[in-house]
Amino acid sequence: MMKHNWIAELRVVIVHPDGRRVPGHIAVGQPYTLGGGDPASSYESHCPVEIDSLYSSAHPAIGGGTLCALLNGVQLLGALLHAFVEDGGRVLDAEDGTDVPLAALFGPMLR
Repeated sequence: MMKHNWIAELRVVIVHPDGRRVPGHIAVGQPYTLGGGDPASSYESHCPVEIDSLYSSAHPAIGGGTLCALLNGVQLLGALLHAFVEDGGRVLDAEDGTDVPLAALFGPMLR
């Protein structure tokens, strides 16, 4: 299992549509370029993202360079969280229990 260098993270409480509450961790990792011997892969970059209470492991967002992978990762997190909330779930701040303002965090990336 790869150890990720999380560069941005938020502790939350995930409230599933059935009312079940679980602690959660939303995170974006440092993007990295695959490289290796294949010239085509030298531009492919991955950015690990995680919503540990909704998905069992971190998944990489892929892009043509580290900036693209990072932006794709943030957009992926926003889309997954937005879909979860639209399906009746809630994402709460772990410290004060208020709803995490997904629209404010992800802004135009949710469109």
